[in-house]
Amino acid sequence: MLFLKWLLPDRVAAFLTDSSSMSLVTFLFLSVGAIWLGLRLARRANATSSPSLVLSHLSVQALFCLVYLGLIVFTVLLLDRLTPIDERILAPLHLSILLILALAAAHLSGSSSARARLSVAILCLGFAAFQIYRSGLIVESLARDGHGYSSERWRTSPTLAYARGLPAVPIFSNNLPAMYFIAGRTAYAIPSPTNLSNLEPNPSYGNELEEMRHLLRQGDGFLVLVGFAPTDVQGAEEWRNLTAGLLPVQGSAEGIVYRAAEP
Repeated sequence: MLFLKWLLPDRVAAFLTDSSSMSLVTFLFLSVGAIWLGLRLARRANATSSPSLVLSHLSVQALFCLVYLGLIVFTVLLLDRLTPIDERILAPLHLSILLILALAAAHLSGSSSARARLSVAILCLGFAAFQIYRSGLIVESLARDGHGYSSERWRTSPTLAYARGLPAVPIFSNNLPAMYFIAGRTAYAIPSPTNLSNLEPNPSYGNELEEMRHLLRQGDGFLVLVGFAPTDVQGAEEWRNLTAGLLPVQGSAEGIVYRAAEP
């Protein structure tokens, strides 16, 4: 899906991955296209006696993509299962894919007919215009609403505004960056039932919950759960465990604040 969003309009990419069957058809089509392109380039390389700088560059870029993807798979399987396969992690492949497509188009159209070269040129110009238009929309969106924790929905969060005004007491939260950058407060991480390094059950979860409740009672502290769907992140059972024996003191659509009940 991400690779298609880099190359195609969002609506087209969404349509091509709308369902499992459509995603499979799209994957097969792209695989056949990649194999055809590789065979065509290999045939061209065998037909020329002198080495081609374009083909050498294509080989380097393709090798980089394969090695980088292999390192990601190695990291996820053996080092850190929680490594997100998102746009940030895959960003180094973006430029390589664009270079591969541009170099392949240039090499294949070099000895083609004038009509074929014109078709490739039109496709390249259309793709460049699309990318410029998309970049303009992104810049406009970032200037208007910001991105990440600088976006308006985070800056105007009622939960974080409430947390900003809390006294100097212990605070636990499920979102430490938001607490620090938006509310200007340091906080303890909430206990997790899962060991985040290996996704195995956390054997100390019960003790950590008791320690959190003890600090909340002794220090008159607060539990700040912030996010635009906190229960989707924590899960219903974990939510009940976290908030057992606590009283809500502030709530909104994107978060809720608890404190220990009076003894």
